[in-house]
Amino acid sequence: MPLPLFVLIAWVTIIIFSIVPKKLDLIENIIMFFSVSIIEINISTIATLNLGLIENSKDPKMFISLLINRNITIPLWILIFINLTNALESNFKKISIEAITLFILVFVKLLALWTGVKVYTGWNSYYDVISLLGLMIFSTFFAKMLKKLE
Repeated sequence: MPLPLFVLIAWVTIIIFSIVPKKLDLIENIIMFFSVSIIEINISTIATLNLGLIENSKDPKMFISLLINRNITIPLWILIFINLTNALESNFKKISIEAITLFILVFVKLLALWTGVKVYTGWNSYYDVISLLGLMIFSTFFAKMLKKLE
């Protein structure tokens, strides 16, 4: 049952991404999307296969839910975060957007945990928060570097 839920979340994320004002141009958004996807895939693979901290479901529908979450939802929310923080002037609004984005991303990861898409064996939600914050910080600096290359 989690597959329709994660497809719905991905569609809502795509709709929100299409609505937000984009301060990065198309090429910069594509580069950011792929770099965030690669980093998220690497973090997930290291935690799952190499360290054995997370166990993914063997059910094909649940694994597709995991792939949708990891390859579409999380990178797009990071792009929404980057584009919104670049569009805003106030530091308070930027921090608010960062907190809201972090909350949404943690909620989506917890939803995958609650639905049985993945099981934490040596991992916990605090590690998710740390990895997501690291991904957001990396994305912020990477977007600034891309803007300087213009």
